[in-house]
Amino acid sequence: MASAADSIAQGGNGVPTALPPGPWYAPFPYVYGPVFFYLSGIFIRLLGLSATSVRLACVVGAGVLAISSALLVRAAGGSARWSVLACAVMTLTPEVGTIATNGRMDALAIAMEIAGMAAGAAAFGAGDRRSGGSLGAAAGAFWLLAMLTSPRALPLLGGVAVGGVWLLIDRRSRALALTVTISAAAVFLAGGLLWLHHMGVTPVEWALTYLRSSRSDPQNVLLRGQARVWGLDARNTLTPAVIIAAAGLLLLWRQRRSLPPAVIALLVACLVNVGVMFTVANHVFISSSYFVLPLFAVVLTATVIVGRSPGRSRIALSFWLAVAALLGAARVVKYIEVVQTWRDRDPAPLQQFVQRSVPPGSLVFGYDQYYYYAVQHAGSTFRSWTPTPFPPVAFGRPSGISVEGEPSPALADRRFLLWPVKGLPGPVPASFACATPHVVARFSISDAQATGVERIGGFIPALHGYPDTVLYRLPADCHP
Repeated sequence: MASAADSIAQGGNGVPTALPPGPWYAPFPYVYGPVFFYLSGIFIRLLGLSATSVRLACVVGAGVLAISSALLVRAAGGSARWSVLACAVMTLTPEVGTIATNGRMDALAIAMEIAGMAAGAAAFGAGDRRSGGSLGAAAGAFWLLAMLTSPRALPLLGGVAVGGVWLLIDRRSRALALTVTISAAAVFLAGGLLWLHHMGVTPVEWALTYLRSSRSDPQNVLLRGQARVWGLDARNTLTPAVIIAAAGLLLLWRQRRSLPPAVIALLVACLVNVGVMFTVANHVFISSSYFVLPLFAVVLTATVIVGRSPGRSRIALSFWLAVAALLGAARVVKYIEVVQTWRDRDPAPLQQFVQRSVPPGSLVFGYDQYYYYAVQHAGSTFRSWTPTPFPPVAFGRPSGISVEGEPSPALADRRFLLWPVKGLPGPVPASFACATPHVVARFSISDAQATGVERIGGFIPALHGYPDTVLYRLPADCHP
């Protein structure tokens, strides 16, 4: 992700610099969508390439996500105080805490989804068709940006279409719904077609590209013959439990008619989204932000609106204040973990190790989750190698293509492999066996054992830092 954004920042088309050169790859913005990569490219141009500059796009997304949740409550009829509480509750969720700094497009995609939901709810509270049409167009624009940020936004957008059908059927909203739907659909379709024209593909070709990408992503689609993995643990149970509790309050109150039609439609959209995710996705709760956060925002909104009834406002307020306190306590524990394990998380020692051991201008292979920034910061070129089929079929690399590309005589004595002693990728790949006799240096700082608050559960100690690493030199005749 970062190297694709760096390509944009350097004037390229978004083919990651961490992949070998050649005509085999589609630019990442064409496969995922341009929004995240172009925004990250702006931050890289302004601040230089670093984990911080790339993660700023995630921080922006998390901020928009939380603010949009507050605006959704406000648009549905909640007070300003409720909006502030909604913003705080959403900010404190474990899901936002994860995607706000993970260097991926998740926060930005979900932010655009919820921003579109807030604009759509506001359109139905506008009171006249002209304002409703304008806000509907804004909703369409936000949903277009969501689609052009990540394919994982598509199930919710499909759910929005189902919810829109319900609005057209409901007598309370039919006239306004027609105006809002036409405005949103016109902006969404026009913007989408313009992007497809820019890519030079037809809608069918674009859809097939997404389909091929999904087939090779085990975290995106349940592949045939693959065992179901839910990925549910203590951390990602918290928000779903709150959603179920809030939904229980709504069922207990039994006042469906007190909900605005737009909120009911958004509930339908979110439930369709959850249904699709649970049906086709594997490792469901590892990427749960895409169905948890939109549903959480809408259930929170519905609870606020129904809870305004006499005798229920205190129940709703007490419930959400308790949720904020619970989520806040969990976030404090997370920050304590970061402080207790900072020695392992600090990137400076690894960067210093690479700078000491690798001459500038070298070509360094390795697992990008650990080594990309350290190598680039040291003035060398990082080349990604992962033990899974990478990249997906949509990127077009034929089997058997070298991860190095065309060998360069100038780099004959400046090619290296960085590989963890113990870590996610496993042992040194067979294609790099020719490098293993040539150990240059070793790096050791991490301790993967649970420490401090990690002993209470819900943490993954193996991921909180940099693993023990060996630097190998590739001999001149070794071309993986």
